[in-house]
Amino acid sequence: MRITFRKSGVLPLSFTAGGHADWFVNLYLIAMTLERLRAIDRYACTQGDEQYRGFSSRPPGGGSAASEWSSIEDAMRYLCRVGSPDVLSVLPADLPHVYHAAAKKAHPDAGGNTELMSKVNRARDFVEHGGR
Repeated sequence: MRITFRKSGVLPLSFTAGGHADWFVNLYLIAMTLERLRAIDRYACTQGDEQYRGFSSRPPGGGSAASEWSSIEDAMRYLCRVGSPDVLSVLPADLPHVYHAAAKKAHPDAGGNTELMSKVNRARDFVEHGGR
């Protein structure tokens, strides 16, 4: 689910709601983000909506796309490839071990990057929520 807000004279702000299983939590987090952005306007710390311009340089958000993995097994295979290619488990019961190995390699502090870590987290969420 993607929510886009438009403000005249500013590029549209687009938020992907998909970081949490509960849609209400996603909506709440977006509302909190917008409240903080409006607070910058309220306290007159910026001239000309600078706080919104940074969003134009960011890539689009990446919630769990329905087509990102075709099945739970596919997401588990992805986690295995990232974490330990010599281990191949498609059993959701092995998720904690497989995710831990993948996260250790994908984390930016361990030589990975934020995009890879984000995708590893989306794969874990996909498996945890039964492929939704």
